[in-house]
Amino acid sequence: MKTPRRRKVTAGPIRVYALSILLAMLGCEALVTLQAMLVYREPAIIPLGLVMPAAVGLLFGLAIAKIKVLSRDLAVRGVTDSLTGIHNRLWCTARLEAETYRSKRYGEELAAIAFDIDEFKKTNRVYGHQAADVVLVEVAALMQGKDRDSDILARWGGEEFVRLLPNTSLEGATAVAARMRKAIEEHDFSSAEVVTCSFGVTVLRPETDSQESFMGRADEALSQAKEQGRNRVVALP
Repeated sequence: MKTPRRRKVTAGPIRVYALSILLAMLGCEALVTLQAMLVYREPAIIPLGLVMPAAVGLLFGLAIAKIKVLSRDLAVRGVTDSLTGIHNRLWCTARLEAETYRSKRYGEELAAIAFDIDEFKKTNRVYGHQAADVVLVEVAALMQGKDRDSDILARWGGEEFVRLLPNTSLEGATAVAARMRKAIEEHDFSSAEVVTCSFGVTVLRPETDSQESFMGRADEALSQAKEQGRNRVVALP
């Protein structure tokens, strides 16, 4: 009796191309997996025609898992400041919109503190760009430690930061800003001798304020703090 000849299985150009893309995406992990499936199979029991679809399916599964991890990582990076590790302006703007709506809808107070590092350009010039970056990181870390769970801290841009305080009055936010100012003034920075910040504080006017006018007033208070000599808190109702 004649033994039936096995059909030779070859991978077409499309399959090879797809497999090449998967291997490029997954790197060494995929190569090891594919090698194990091909080398340790028993040819008489598991023909190559069965191994290859299983291998490609496994690689597709690994690729999907990797894409999901990368997507989550990109989502985090999209709302996080790459230098300081705190939230960025994009995320803060989205939260500002939500908190402004909630404040107007339910009649709850909302305060904002805008603050930035005094004479930061001088710090950059005297100590260098890298040292100035370290100052930004330390200020962010120091202020993050002062947050309540409900507070929203973000790097607004350059050396400026914003802190939103839901359910907080002007007096309460001013007291918070005073503590923040003191904490920075007393902190022993590793890359600069003296670092201070100026603070502008305001509260949302539910009947008349837009997000822009609300944050614009916080920025105006910050400008006044700088004009009055820096390293101080100015509040505008």
